[in-house]
Amino acid sequence: MDLSRINKMKINDPRFEQWAQSILEAEESDFSGNDDPHNDPDYVSEHESDSEIEWEPETVALETTLDVSDTTSQNAAPSNEHQEIPTSTPRTYYGKNRYKWTADAPPSNVRTRSHNIISHLPGVIGPAKTLGKLCLEKSGWECLITSDILDEIVLRSNEKLARIRTKYANGNR
Repeated sequence: MDLSRINKMKINDPRFEQWAQSILEAEESDFSGNDDPHNDPDYVSEHESDSEIEWEPETVALETTLDVSDTTSQNAAPSNEHQEIPTSTPRTYYGKNRYKWTADAPPSNVRTRSHNIISHLPGVIGPAKTLGKLCLEKSGWECLITSDILDEIVLRSNEKLARIRTKYANGNR
């Protein structure tokens, strides 16, 4: 059986080393042997800067997982669990106004920022709180509009009406 055709294999499998070696040999045969990009005339750089540092989290996670499992397989009894590397990215959707929505819940192990914490519950405050849930319309109106505010509204309305009367005064009446 050709081991290079197998996509997944458990680390504890006795054929794991042969399988990994066959994959590496197949990959090495694909390369031309010219690893120097400065001498390769067909090499096209993706970046303009030579000092840019690239970090590939999938490669680092793969190496870390393999190192840990190799040490555990040598020191402990073999287990039949298959260890996979999570390579999921958060699913996002964009609304009509280009607002970014995330389909996954935010991580629960992160501290909530202080401006997002509700320190007091919304509701009725002040004198309206003493009225309770079942209040009459007049008592609710008196909490919102005091007699001073009502007097001011009446005074300003009468002044406005007096100005309008002079513009539309009918001399025939």
